[in-house]
Amino acid sequence: MPALVCALLASCSLHVSTISTTESVPELAYSQTVRSGMVAINNAIAALHPACDAGGQRQACYDATEGVIAATSGLLRSLDAGTTPTRFSQADTDLRHALTTDIRGLRIRNRAIPTMNNADWTKGQGLLVQAEQQINAALAEYPNDAGLQPH
Repeated sequence: MPALVCALLASCSLHVSTISTTESVPELAYSQTVRSGMVAINNAIAALHPACDAGGQRQACYDATEGVIAATSGLLRSLDAGTTPTRFSQADTDLRHALTTDIRGLRIRNRAIPTMNNADWTKGQGLLVQAEQQINAALAEYPNDAGLQPH
């Protein structure tokens, strides 16, 4: 099994800073949703290692990847259930697109695991790298006082 490229959102952890009191209650709720969703995703990503590293077991890698898909889908569901503050609209749109790209990459990669299909693995990994860049860019679009900036 190819070694896992260590990109998988690993650098998408958020710098949780003090939140400005200028944020409205809906903005604060939205920010908390994104922060807690990203924490859940990062925790799920931690389970990928060593499962998906060289020498890891295919079933463990598959299962860990399903965990990342579930956490990422959970954040999307939470965003769907809430209200997006107007000044977060563009960042929200871009974050949702990036999370969708991430899920697509994870699913393609997981499709490759049982069959050891290197072409699908590589395609999935490429989408994961793209998603990581998109997620970091989307997080950087949020206003500084939202506390959602990547570090």
